Amino acid sequence: MQRSKPVLYSGYNIDRKIIQERKHEDSLEYSKKMEALGRITSWHESHQKFQVSNLNKRNEQQIKKELIEANGELKVRRRERLKELYSQEMAAYEKELNDKGLAIYKDRL
Repeated sequence: MQRSKPVLYSGYNIDRKIIQERKHEDSLEYSKKMEALGRITSWHESHQKFQVSNLNKRNEQQIKKELIEANGELKVRRRERLKELYSQEMAAYEKELNDKGLAIYKDRL
């Protein structure tokens, strides 16, 4: 089969050039949209990565603060129990001495 020649009319080349330019403009516009989308995606990915690390840092800081408070409370409780133990031992020692007829001299100001 023979190919038929396209029918050329006046302004055919101009119309063809306009169509090519529109396709080119559409391609450029699409390219710009994809670049913008890529920048947005990159920002979200980096933000998400740093968001996780920031959350971990805050959790670690909170844990450290809680440990410091717990250690302080533990020290207070240990001191109280030691004071009670020393008081009980002192009372037992005084009772033992009193049973033997002896006493401890206490200087009270």
